[in-house]
Amino acid sequence: MLSNKLWSTRGICEPSYLGSAAPKRSTIEMTKRITSTEARKRGYCSSEVAKIEFAEEGQREADNFLALIDKTFGSIPKPKVTQLVAQALDDEWNLTEERVNELSKADPETDWREVSKEKTTAYQEYFSFSNSAGVRFYLPAYMSHYLSEFPNYGFDAVYWACVSKMNFDDLTEEELKIVDKFVELCNKYERT
Repeated sequence: MLSNKLWSTRGICEPSYLGSAAPKRSTIEMTKRITSTEARKRGYCSSEVAKIEFAEEGQREADNFLALIDKTFGSIPKPKVTQLVAQALDDEWNLTEERVNELSKADPETDWREVSKEKTTAYQEYFSFSNSAGVRFYLPAYMSHYLSEFPNYGFDAVYWACVSKMNFDDLTEEELKIVDKFVELCNKYERT
């Protein structure tokens, strides 16, 4: 799992933080991403401000990249191996055709854009138990949700799936180019 160093309202270089105990803050305040402008106002040291600016640049690139994902992964048919089927393959190992159909129907999404962020977070193991059709359907949803909090989103299963390219046989040449660009973007802003 990636660390999320830039998701703090207090930096270790902030003058009010140095030499004193940090005041108690609510969980909501502590998970708010601070902007470089706010960091400068609070007196963060230049190295912390530079890290925040780098993250902001990454978020701008990710926002632009989301449109490419949407355009490239247009209309993809719903696979038989849905998220619930993949989870059952992990939990139950052997599934009857009847059980696969039952679970597949329980996943209501017919377009990858309908897959919620909560589901991509909950089913991080999906790529380990999917097939090529399933990867093609769910991959753009996982990439899109990952990029929504880029850089340093906490769940990186989609990054590793894109690196390994296991079951990527059904992806088109254009879709594979997007996968490569996704990995490049992650490497540029998160793996440095």
